[in-house]
This record gives sequence, structure tokens and C-alpha cells, in this order.
Amino acid sequence: MYCSSSRENALRFHGDTLRDVAGLVEASYKICKLAGIDSPFEESPQEVQELLDGLALKHLGIVSIDSNYQRVLQAAQSVGLGDEYAAWNKHLSKFAHPSAFVVIGVMSNGNFTRHFQSINTSVGVSFCHRCVTAFEKIVAEIPSTKLSNPKHQFRHSAFCSR
Repeated sequence: MYCSSSRENALRFHGDTLRDVAGLVEASYKICKLAGIDSPFEESPQEVQELLDGLALKHLGIVSIDSNYQRVLQAAQSVGLGDEYAAWNKHLSKFAHPSAFVVIGVMSNGNFTRHFQSINTSVGVSFCHRCVTAFEKIVAEIPSTKLSNPKHQFRHSAFCSR
């Protein structure tokens, strides 16, 4: 919803994606250095940063990729989903952190686990339905001439031929 609410939000999200790439490359270099192994990247961190800055300027109009991320909570709040995001972020983080196996082990009671899975599945389906509904509204706003132009149609082979 955040990205579809405005062009600026969509561009911001894409900028944050480039920030994630830069952060991943930087962290990988540091991990390799600490482990005493060669980096898997041919480019230096500076060359990667220059490449990302060039992409950001060309495609997003952003002069330089810095570490100034849009906080997800702020993005959720801007589209009226702040409370839902905060609750789900807290909930899902219990499965992503190192202590997740302990949490899951404590909850291994059969009846509780089935009920818990049922609730999570139901809420997941509800969120999926909301996404599909929002997407249908967006697609409905696209002029039919754009939808019939082959240049704008989804090309399955472009994503599967790598």
C-alpha cells in the first residue's frame, strides 16, 4: 500500500532497496575480512557504491545512496497501518531471532500449536485478500490502452530465462 500510494513512496522504496544492496555488500566485505578470506566480489566497496549511486541517479533521481532508510513503521503509519505493523512485527520477530527455537519449543503443545497455526493462517489469508483488492483497484486505474500495449505486458520469460 505504501508504494502504491504515491510515486514518491515507490521511488523511496526502490532507493531503500539500493541501500539494502549497499549494506549487504559492505557487511559481506567486513565478514570476509574478519574471517580472513577473500571477498566474493570483484569490485571494491567504493566501486559498488559508485555503481549504486549511478543507478540511483539514473533511475530514481537520487544523487547518492546513503544509509538514511525510510523506517517501515513510519511508512506503515503513513498509510494507516502503523498499529498492525507494530503488532505483526513484534509477533513475527519471535520467529526470526536466535531465540526462536526456544520460543517454538515452549509452544509445542499440540492443541495450542494447531490453534496458533490456524489463527496465523487466517490472518495471512486476510492480508493476502486485502493486497489483491488493493492491486485490483490500482490495475483498474490503468488506461486500457496501456494494458493492451505489448510493451507493458508481463513477460514471463524475462524472469525465468536467467
